[in-house]
Amino acid sequence: MAADWLGFEAGSLLPGDRADVTVIDPNKLSTHLGGPVEDYDARLGGSMRLVKRSDGVVKHVFINGEPVFTEGIFHPQLGQQKFGQLLRSKH
Repeated sequence: MAADWLGFEAGSLLPGDRADVTVIDPNKLSTHLGGPVEDYDARLGGSMRLVKRSDGVVKHVFINGEPVFTEGIFHPQLGQQKFGQLLRSKH
């Protein structure tokens, strides 16, 4: 419904649709979140971000239907290959 409201041609899980999906383990969500950690990322010019680690919570991530993270392993081309695209509102 959010995609419809924003005017995106996405947001549903129907055959042939584009989909970005994150599959989580809800049991670990309440027990495996660490506190915020400062992370200095060279890819962002060394700027600091606060990150909350969630080891084991996220099981799978799909971008445009392609698996990019599965059971703790990233797709080898993630960050080098374009998996998705920016969707713009039609409003």
